[in-house]
Amino acid sequence: MSFGDFDFLGGGFSGSGNSSQTTKIHGVVVGVVTDNKDPDNLARVKLKFPIREGEETTDWARVANLFAGKDRGSLFIPEVGDEVLVAFHLGEVSQPYVIGSLWNKDQTAPKGDADKNNIRKFRSRSGHEITFNDDGTDGNVQIQCSKGHYILLDDKADTIKVSDKDGKNIIEIKGGDSGKITVTSGNAVLTLTAQGDVSINGQKSVKVESPQINIESSGMLNLKASGNIQMESSAMVTIKGSMVKIN
Repeated sequence: MSFGDFDFLGGGFSGSGNSSQTTKIHGVVVGVVTDNKDPDNLARVKLKFPIREGEETTDWARVANLFAGKDRGSLFIPEVGDEVLVAFHLGEVSQPYVIGSLWNKDQTAPKGDADKNNIRKFRSRSGHEITFNDDGTDGNVQIQCSKGHYILLDDKADTIKVSDKDGKNIIEIKGGDSGKITVTSGNAVLTLTAQGDVSINGQKSVKVESPQINIESSGMLNLKASGNIQMESSAMVTIKGSMVKIN
């Protein structure tokens, strides 16, 4: 396939398109993605060039990414219809490479804060986002799904927060010396605060039920069993002391 001669200084293609002619483009052009379903799974795309209206598409063009290697790398494949910037290996139009993507008036950038330029963002076509906020404080990083579930890593507030889309079910971890974890589910709140050891283990069963259970100790409270301990009441059982000793 030939694109004809390219008049780079004139800003367009020219010539008859005769495949016997040598075609060189020592520069870059704007292309539009027409296909991204690479049968060889090499993350390539096919392209058309707006300056060649009616021209057939290219063969599969390789796409430059942040890094690439065997079964590793960053995977960002342009969508069909995306506008991309195209360069050519040694100027050969038969060997195009996509070296970047472009926004335009119809395909605008994700919302940021252009006046301050504090926001860096990855946003997928479905609306999943990773946002980096460099607002001059310690900033934060947020991972959010299209429906609103999110994880927030906030250096300024020294907090890690996981929330559902409605903000009704939340796990919040406070950093520093607070040792505080708060789990919120609807109107119920579970708060874990520790300056020392807190351990709950169960290889088979640990079960706590309500309507009301209170265990308090400002001194020492030990319940220990290598065998059976069973306390049962259908009425009232009260044990008080200044001293109560059994066995």
